[in-house]
Amino acid sequence: MDFSEIIATLSDYSILVPVLVILIYRDQNPSNKLLIAVVLVTFVRNLASVVIEYVRYDLDLGLNTLFFYNWHNIIFFSLIVCIYYKELKNRYLKIFFVSSFVVFLALTFVDYSTLTYWNADRFNKFSYPVSGFFSIIFLLLYFYQLLKELSVPTLSAYPLFWFSTGALMYFSGTFLMYLLVQNFTKNPELGRLYWPIDAFLSIVFNLLIGLALIKNSSRDQPAS
Repeated sequence: MDFSEIIATLSDYSILVPVLVILIYRDQNPSNKLLIAVVLVTFVRNLASVVIEYVRYDLDLGLNTLFFYNWHNIIFFSLIVCIYYKELKNRYLKIFFVSSFVVFLALTFVDYSTLTYWNADRFNKFSYPVSGFFSIIFLLLYFYQLLKELSVPTLSAYPLFWFSTGALMYFSGTFLMYLLVQNFTKNPELGRLYWPIDAFLSIVFNLLIGLALIKNSSRDQPAS
């Protein structure tokens, strides 16, 4: 295995960190239950990906994992919208969130074949850059509100701060890459250059989600 394969494998298995946190810290604050949904959706995608990769190489079958990645992106962005729609208080921003989600779905289903064919061999043309673009805007608006209102006395103890930090790092770090994602299937060498970046940022994101879930546990809450 070369470096790109090693870090890709570590990325797939890094989702086990927040999964283990959920199993160990079962007393999760229900107000942040969508964080758990994010973990479970990504865990299912990674599990399906690992199984398909194993079967593909072991049995020499022409199977692809991109169908699961394309649907994961839709579900993941839906959860992002729900999380920050709840957090942001401005009515016009909420309308912007809903409008953004409608635009996202409309553009995503333009390339419907990547969502209806179970063995799709390419990424959805529009969903990745569009979801990344809107996610960055949502996260920046959230941090602006957080700093403006100073409603959280200790940011390091706030679960959503850690999740949002990881999400902003991931989406801002991979946005330009996903603008070029269609070229990766045509040019594997280009993919080998950029995918380690995505894998590294995924690992960081998953570790910060794990930290967010620890902070979300009632046993980690400061005594009143």
